[in-house]
Amino acid sequence: MLHKLTFQSLMNKGMKRFGDLPAITLLPNGETITYDELWKKTERITSYLMRLGAGRGVRIATIIPNSLESVMFGLAVQQCGATLVPLSEKLGKREIQFILKEAKPEVVIIATQTHFDTFLEYLE
Repeated sequence: MLHKLTFQSLMNKGMKRFGDLPAITLLPNGETITYDELWKKTERITSYLMRLGAGRGVRIATIIPNSLESVMFGLAVQQCGATLVPLSEKLGKREIQFILKEAKPEVVIIATQTHFDTFLEYLE
């Protein structure tokens, strides 16, 4: 029997296997999350995204600064089978509008106020 090996299956296996060990530590502030915490939080986000209709073929745009949350949302988008459209908070209004116009995301997640008006204009 041939098993399908995917990035997601490796991540899931690792998150379950290493439990209390640190999964991610952000520098320079030293903020750390364990594999167990990463697994639980990612599962909650995945469940929420699926309630929003996320799944295969759905594009989800995010603008989340480099943080533990950006990692968790990225993993959750993969876990529900959707396509991640990550946007840097350092992009300008025109660049974000261009990417949104081309990618046509069905879900948009914003973690900062900086580009909120840009996303509202996209929705009009």
